[in-house]
Amino acid sequence: MGKIRKNEAGFSVVEILVLLLVVVLIGVVGSFVYNSNHNKTTASLTTTAATKSATTAPTKTTTPTVDPYNGWKLYCDAATGNCFKYPSDWGDASSLDAQGVKAFIQNKAATVNVEYSEPVDGTGGLGSYVTSSLNSLKIANSSYKVVGGYYTVGNIPGYNLVDTSLVEQYSLAAGKTSTISSNNDLLFTKATNKATLTVHYNNTTGSSSISASQANDWFNSADGKTALLIAQSYYNQ
Repeated sequence: MGKIRKNEAGFSVVEILVLLLVVVLIGVVGSFVYNSNHNKTTASLTTTAATKSATTAPTKTTTPTVDPYNGWKLYCDAATGNCFKYPSDWGDASSLDAQGVKAFIQNKAATVNVEYSEPVDGTGGLGSYVTSSLNSLKIANSSYKVVGGYYTVGNIPGYNLVDTSLVEQYSLAAGKTSTISSNNDLLFTKATNKATLTVHYNNTTGSSSISASQANDWFNSADGKTALLIAQSYYNQ
């Protein structure tokens, strides 16, 4: 019977093969264990990241649109279709025929007057006019601007609905003083009908004038902000 040959170190070929097989098996098992643990760790990290992302993602909130004219009254001129809104707790519109005012409305405190006149002849210019602001209508209409300001005669502040062409003609701009000629006023035109819509301060002290500083402060007051909303509510139906 033949003898199993050994190498010089004393190991037989079979022993070497067994040793190699053991090494390979250890490598395979080790690789499997490593990959298994690595995949679990990766999956765990991915899940954690996704959870954090879902948790920290900003929540989109929708702010409801508030209608500033909710519950307000509506005045419409049946002859021309000129319309505007005013607060529900203000008095009803009345006419002042002697002054050519078609609709006159006042708040309870009598500190703000709304005056709508139609037709007008455009002869009410009072000279120097200080513009406080130029505003757009709530229902967009490029033909008109709501001009805030006051004539230097009396410094009575208010808002007027004005033809854009007149804004350009008199170079009206916030902070600028312009000269309004005697044959034109701050009016607006619908078709060929000239009209005025002005919402202005009413001095309850009986004085016909206030200081320029008081006039400028009025625009930031509650009365001033309500007056602007009224003037901006204009539309033609």
